[in-house]
Amino acid sequence: MGHPGITPHSRHTGSEYSRLKKLIAEAGLLQKQPRFYVLLIGVNAALLMLCFIGFGALRNPWLQALDTVALAIVSAQLGFQLHDAGHHQMFSRRTCCWE
Repeated sequence: MGHPGITPHSRHTGSEYSRLKKLIAEAGLLQKQPRFYVLLIGVNAALLMLCFIGFGALRNPWLQALDTVALAIVSAQLGFQLHDAGHHQMFSRRTCCWE
């Protein structure tokens, strides 16, 4: 069974991974998306502050437990974003100022 975009002639001219990576790069999926990350960081920072405010304002232990679940989700998302930033996957070096 053949793969889409791979002809029988090209089947023996490189690894399957290299052909897949080339197709992904040609589709523009490996380009950095700084606007997306700025928006995502802003939303997650606002949600993080909302979780902290909610945790301090809520006195019901069950509501605080729900707030800590939300806090865990937001913290995980921020961790993923910091991981991407550590590998310089968010911004090009032109727009980055921490080096």
